[in-house]
Amino acid sequence: MGEKCLPLSTKLILHLTLLFLFCHVCSKFASAAAFLPESEDDSLYINCGGEPVQTTNGSDYVGDNETKSFYVSSNNNWAYSCSGTFKSDTANSSDYVKNTSCGISNDIYVTARTCPVSLKYYGFCLHKGNYTVTLHFAEIVYSEKEDYSSLGERVFDVYIQDDKVLENFKPKAAAGSAKKEVICTFNASVKQDHTLRIHLYWAGKGSLFTPPATNGPLISAISVTREKRIELPSGPVSVRQIIDATSNFSTKMEIGRGGFGVVYKAELRGQVVAVKKLSSPSKQKLQEFNTEVHTLSSLKHENLVQLYGGYSGKELHLLIYEYMEHKSIAEALFETQSPLKLDWKTRREICLGIAKGLKYLHEESRLKIVHRDIKAQNILLGGTDENLKAKISDFGLAMLCEEGNENMVSRVAGTNGYLAPEYAMRGILSQKADIYSFGVLLLEIVSGRSNAVSRPTQETVYLLDTAYVYNKEGRLGDLVDKDLSSCYDVTEAMRILNLAMMCTSQTPTLRPTMSEVISVLQDEKTVEQVFGAPPTDSSSTTMAGAYLTSAAEISSTSTEVPSSAFTSYFMIKEKKEKKKNFTVNP
Repeated sequence: MGEKCLPLSTKLILHLTLLFLFCHVCSKFASAAAFLPESEDDSLYINCGGEPVQTTNGSDYVGDNETKSFYVSSNNNWAYSCSGTFKSDTANSSDYVKNTSCGISNDIYVTARTCPVSLKYYGFCLHKGNYTVTLHFAEIVYSEKEDYSSLGERVFDVYIQDDKVLENFKPKAAAGSAKKEVICTFNASVKQDHTLRIHLYWAGKGSLFTPPATNGPLISAISVTREKRIELPSGPVSVRQIIDATSNFSTKMEIGRGGFGVVYKAELRGQVVAVKKLSSPSKQKLQEFNTEVHTLSSLKHENLVQLYGGYSGKELHLLIYEYMEHKSIAEALFETQSPLKLDWKTRREICLGIAKGLKYLHEESRLKIVHRDIKAQNILLGGTDENLKAKISDFGLAMLCEEGNENMVSRVAGTNGYLAPEYAMRGILSQKADIYSFGVLLLEIVSGRSNAVSRPTQETVYLLDTAYVYNKEGRLGDLVDKDLSSCYDVTEAMRILNLAMMCTSQTPTLRPTMSEVISVLQDEKTVEQVFGAPPTDSSSTTMAGAYLTSAAEISSTSTEVPSSAFTSYFMIKEKKEKKKNFTVNP
């Protein structure tokens, strides 16, 4: 018997059986693809009875305006079947789709699909997991006073995955009137067959003969989205649980703000985490979001903030981090109300921890990475009050950059006061840019001062300028935080200050590597052994003074120096470097 002679129901069974087999093949690849970002098979949007449409929230609904009793989409990811007969002598196939020209503003409610008795929708090749199924209804048939159809009442049942979720459902009554939308949301699980079934069924209730006699179920649109689960050390959590844990991102749960967005505190499965929410999903911010996800997901180090997972939907973008109870070193150093007081030992360990994190990024990780935004606000503190651990955070601006290579960037990003001059002025990016920022950060940690202080009617005071002038005058030790009083190791303080000056050299090639930085911080090498001795000729010392200030030269006085020329040992050494490399073409 040829296919054209088969009964309609048999055709449908054969077609759907082929699709089920197709999805069985899909399932073979599902586990391998589970770690990939969300694909199109994690969602389904259907504009029932209408043309393709994009809603105001950016969701793209596919068209569904066929008048056949069954239909399979062109990409085989969904289908519908319709059975039964309308109780009207004039009914025809066009009655399967309905539309209205007025009274409804939202495009997905302008049209609807109807069916006499049984209307089934199938979603195929969906990943296994939990889904949110949203059914959109608006009564656009029993709505007109002129033909008395407004007196009619539509009643039907709804099943999802064979479970009855709505009984004796009346769209018009649920919405309050005709041509008013009503949205019903349900949870459903997709199992091994990778198929979702939505069944609308008329059980003979409601109006039968009130014109126009199109009894049976009616639906305007369907949206199906996968409930993404994020794996935490304490177990998996859903996006809904995250929203609930932050009280729908309440300001009461807010613990920080930045250029990326807002950070909230949340407790999930007994574990406290930090939730970063993208505030304005511009193209640039979404790029930074994806950069942070991809960068941190491949990095594991004790001095990097751990990223547990992320979620990216059309309107919601989240990153879930380990929670750092003590916040950033910026708050500990610069905010007078901070309960955290950093003694010298803690500051020294913070410097070393940051250096180890940067060494991992630059030299040890599989991907060699330039952070591009090393600053006090991006160094978070974990651990106990007695044993704080510094961790680098916020990798939204990070870039791949092989050791020793320079990249030209079209958009300079970062924070003023921490930007290396060659990067800020010429867009030349290398790992040396991070080292420059690290040098500024060392000065802040030792001095307890912000790198730039703006005052009304006065010039901005830059910490680095102050350090250069102090160094020229032979009193670099005056930068040490007065809050430390005499409770610090003078030799260690001078070692770190001298190291900071080397890291902030105006010439990138004169800056150390992070391996060299760590060797100095751990007292394995002296600054002189790594960088060589300061100049000894009289002209140089007259101009710059002794660059490596000794511990005995620490002065008890302290002054602030406004923005000034960078006059130091570096300027002399840099001139020699340039003269040595300068050649004249014959």
